[in-house]
Amino acid sequence: MNMVSITQLISKIRQVALLIFFVMLGTAALGQILPAHATAATITVAGLCTLDDAVASVNAASNQSGCTGSGAYGPNDIILLPVGTFPYSDTAEIAASVTIQGAGRNQSIIDADGNNGGLRFSNTDSFAKSAVVKDLAIINANTSVQGLAFI
Repeated sequence: MNMVSITQLISKIRQVALLIFFVMLGTAALGQILPAHATAATITVAGLCTLDDAVASVNAASNQSGCTGSGAYGPNDIILLPVGTFPYSDTAEIAASVTIQGAGRNQSIIDADGNNGGLRFSNTDSFAKSAVVKDLAIINANTSVQGLAFI
């Protein structure tokens, strides 16, 4: 009688092992079908965090100078410009995918101070990048490139 019980126990263990295998297989397949959530850091330009520093943070995918991103850096980073005027030098090119979000066209203003482009986006490697600039104004940009430059 003990032999039958052991045989039944082994059969049940095999059934559970197969069930676990198929659940794991299905989970792995589902991970291939459904996209993973993209990561993103949000950086607010304020205090010691300048627009140049925020761009450097996005480019480096890590906090730079006075900027601290909330969330993990990734392909969907966001730079938030509150109400105000923000100087931006021509020395930093935006080389990563980013959204630069202002508080409104006449409320968040990037002052390019005569620099080429005001905002410069670079895609010098083989990876696709996206840039979204919305709800802000760019003033004093070099008029030959109309405030935005894609290189």
